[in-house]
Amino acid sequence: MATVDDGETTFMPLMNRIGENAAEFLRKAKKHTKAGESFTFASLATASGVPERKLKAWHRNLSRTVNNLGDKAPVLFTEK
Repeated sequence: MATVDDGETTFMPLMNRIGENAAEFLRKAKKHTKAGESFTFASLATASGVPERKLKAWHRNLSRTVNNLGDKAPVLFTEK
Protein backbone atom coordinates (compact mmCIF):
# COMPACT_ATOMS: atom_id res chain seq x y z
CA MET A 1 0.00 0.00 0.00
CA ALA A 2 1.05 3.57 -0.57
CA THR A 3 -0.44 6.95 0.11
CA VAL A 4 -0.42 9.85 -2.31
CA ASP A 5 1.06 13.21 -1.33
CA ASP A 6 -1.05 16.37 -1.17
CA GLY A 7 -0.17 17.39 -4.70
CA GLU A 8 1.07 20.45 -6.46
CA THR A 9 3.94 21.51 -4.21
CA THR A 10 5.57 18.10 -4.47
CA PHE A 11 4.64 17.04 -7.99
CA MET A 12 5.38 20.18 -9.96
CA PRO A 13 9.17 20.47 -9.40
CA LEU A 14 9.55 16.88 -10.57
CA MET A 15 7.35 17.09 -13.67
CA ASN A 16 10.01 18.62 -15.94
CA ARG A 17 12.42 15.78 -15.09
CA ILE A 18 10.19 12.81 -15.86
CA GLY A 19 8.82 11.30 -19.03
CA GLU A 20 5.21 11.38 -20.15
CA ASN A 21 4.40 7.89 -18.82
CA ALA A 22 5.76 8.66 -15.36
CA ALA A 23 3.84 11.95 -15.38
CA GLU A 24 0.69 10.07 -16.36
CA PHE A 25 1.17 7.74 -13.39
CA LEU A 26 1.30 10.75 -11.06
CA ARG A 27 -1.77 12.31 -12.68
CA LYS A 28 -3.74 9.06 -12.32
CA ALA A 29 -2.67 8.63 -8.67
CA LYS A 30 -3.62 12.23 -7.91
CA LYS A 31 -6.94 12.05 -9.73
CA HIS A 32 -8.09 8.74 -8.27
CA THR A 33 -6.65 8.97 -4.74
CA LYS A 34 -7.26 11.59 -2.05
CA ALA A 35 -4.31 13.01 -0.12
CA GLY A 36 -3.35 10.61 2.64
CA GLU A 37 -5.53 7.84 1.21
CA SER A 38 -3.99 4.41 0.68
CA PHE A 39 -3.96 2.68 -2.69
CA THR A 40 -2.53 -0.35 -4.42
CA PHE A 41 -1.69 -0.88 -8.08
CA ALA A 42 -4.83 -3.02 -8.31
CA SER A 43 -7.09 -0.37 -6.80
CA LEU A 44 -5.57 2.36 -8.96
CA ALA A 45 -6.00 0.16 -12.05
CA THR A 46 -9.68 -0.33 -11.24
CA ALA A 47 -10.29 3.35 -10.55
CA SER A 48 -8.34 4.66 -13.55
CA GLY A 49 -9.12 2.00 -16.14
CA VAL A 50 -5.39 1.57 -16.83
CA PRO A 51 -4.12 -2.03 -16.72
CA GLU A 52 -2.11 -2.81 -13.59
CA ARG A 53 0.92 -3.95 -15.64
CA LYS A 54 1.01 -0.57 -17.38
CA LEU A 55 0.79 1.30 -14.07
CA LYS A 56 3.70 -0.77 -12.74
CA ALA A 57 5.80 0.05 -15.80
CA TRP A 58 5.01 3.77 -15.41
CA HIS A 59 5.93 3.53 -11.72
CA ARG A 60 9.29 1.91 -12.57
CA ASN A 61 10.05 4.81 -14.91
CA LEU A 62 9.16 7.30 -12.20
CA SER A 63 11.23 5.43 -9.62
CA ARG A 64 14.35 5.55 -11.78
CA THR A 65 14.14 9.33 -12.05
CA VAL A 66 13.38 9.82 -8.36
CA ASN A 67 16.28 7.52 -7.40
CA ASN A 68 18.65 9.51 -9.61
CA LEU A 69 17.73 12.67 -7.71
CA GLY A 70 18.95 11.13 -4.45
CA ASP A 71 18.47 13.40 -1.43
CA LYS A 72 16.95 16.10 -3.66
CA ALA A 73 14.02 13.86 -4.56
CA PRO A 74 10.62 14.79 -3.13
CA VAL A 75 8.69 12.21 -1.13
CA LEU A 76 5.79 11.30 -3.39
CA PHE A 77 4.45 8.22 -1.66
CA THR A 78 4.86 6.60 1.72
CA GLU A 79 4.52 2.91 2.43
CA LYS A 80 2.20 1.70 5.14
